[in-house]
Formats: sequence, C-alpha cells, structure tokens
Amino acid sequence: MRVSTNQLYYQNTNNISQSQNKVTQSLEQISSGKRVVTAGDDPVAMVAIDNLNHQNAQLDQYLSNIIYAQNRLASTEDLIQGAQDYIGMANERLLYANSGALSDLDKQAISNELDQIKQGLLELANSKDESGNYIFAGSQTDTIPFVDDGTGVIIYQGDDLNRQLNVADGVTVTTNVSGSDAFLSPINGGLDVFAAITRAQELMTTPGGIAQLDQAEYATLLDDLTGTMDALDVNRSKIGSQLQRLDYYQPAHQENQLLNARAIAPLQDIDFAQAISEFERQSLAMQAATQSFAKINSTTLFDYI
Repeated sequence: MRVSTNQLYYQNTNNISQSQNKVTQSLEQISSGKRVVTAGDDPVAMVAIDNLNHQNAQLDQYLSNIIYAQNRLASTEDLIQGAQDYIGMANERLLYANSGALSDLDKQAISNELDQIKQGLLELANSKDESGNYIFAGSQTDTIPFVDDGTGVIIYQGDDLNRQLNVADGVTVTTNVSGSDAFLSPINGGLDVFAAITRAQELMTTPGGIAQLDQAEYATLLDDLTGTMDALDVNRSKIGSQLQRLDYYQPAHQENQLLNARAIAPLQDIDFAQAISEFERQSLAMQAATQSFAKINSTTLFDYI
C-alpha cells in the first residue's frame, strides 16, 4: 500500500507531539519528585494514595482535636486547683473565726477577708478561654455562668451539658466541667460554696460571737466547704483520666500518619535514577523523530530522479 505525503506528514507530527508530551511528563515528574500526580499516571496507585491521604487528613483532625482538648482540660484543671486554694483559705478563716478570744471587730475583719475570697472565687468561676468562651458555663459558652442576683445570692446561668470532641474513630472525650459540678454540688449535698461562705459570715458577725445553738450549723458549713473540695477532687480525677486517654491516642495517631506516609512513598514518589534515564531515552526518541520529520519534509521530487 502506498503512503501519501500527507499521511507521512501527519504521522511524523503525531510522533513528535507524543514524544514531546512524554518528555514534558518526565520533566514534571523529576521536578515534583512524584511519579503519580493524576489518575491517568497510574489509576490503581492513585486510588491507594487517595485513601491513605484521606486517612491522614482524618488523623490530622483528630490530632487537632486532641491538642484543643489537652489545652482546655489543662486550663480547667489549673482553675480547679485555684478554686481549691480559695476554698482552703476560706476554711481556715472560718475555723479561726470560731474562737472565743476574738472580738466582734476581729470577726468583721475576717468576714471582709471572706468577701475578697468569694470575689476571687467568683472571678475564677467566670473565667474565659483564649477564644472568649466561658469555661464553666457548660454548653452556654457565651453566657456568664455565675452572677449575683442583687441580694448577694450567687446564681448559675449555665447548663450541665458536656462538650465533647472526637479524638479517634468512635472515641470522644469530654473537654469541660460545668459550673454546677464544680461549685454547686458538694459531695455531702449541702450548700454550695458561695452560699456556705455567706451564711458563715452572717453567723460569725453576730454580736457576741457564734451562739451555742448555731455551732452545729457552723460545723455543717465547714463540712459543705469540704464537700465542695471533694467534688473538685472528683472533677480533677476525671480530667486526669481524659488527659491519659489523649496521651494514648496522640502518639498512636502520629505513628499511623508515619506508616501511611511510608506506604504512599513507593506508590507516588519517583526513582530519580530511573526517571532521569527515562527522560534521556525519551529525549533521544524525540530528537530522532524531529530529525526524521525534517528529512522527510525537505524531500522533493528531484530526490527521486
């Protein structure tokens, strides 16, 4: 079968175009270090790479949640420790105030100190995180949790809901302690810490000292402070358990990411020595095709006479 000049022309231009595409592809692979960039490069490998990248993206989200939870829980634990320090000071002042050797003026001074302790405790209970969210408000993070109702009674405006984050497949951790659990629920079921301190101030500032009939109530108020301390200890223990879980999952996720990266490398990355050799081979093929085309394109009828 005879091949026309036009057929030879288009055949050679097509060969040159294909050679140029292969050279360009080789250059891109060498430049990026990637053998597989699109599904067209290797469909099977691309599916595996996409799956592994998706796993790593999910692990990134889990790790981000873990860091957030660690920071939030650590801050909450520090605040609970601060609250226990305040309550410990209040407990000491209540014990000291129940001394018959003190004057009414002395007891009034102690009551004034307790006002400062209550104020410090209230400010701590209304602490915000770095994003401006109230830490002890439950899920009502934009609502100040503890306020004075105008009569000296501290009321709670938050809720008891737990805020949770996913930190692994099917695994969540609680990232908060509600203000109700922290400050309003003493283990002994007595008055909350604010009410207990306020009532103790009323008793200690009674002219002539705490009456004998009021001693039992005063002792109960001390128990209420201890009950709040115990409740805070329970919450600190819960925080510690959550932090331990996070300490387990964090390195596990990081190890899985490393394993995934190692699995992706042979699927995606090029062998530079092989890639350079292939580039040189394709460059020679393109050069040969170009020279052949130039020779055929310059042939005239006189070359056959």
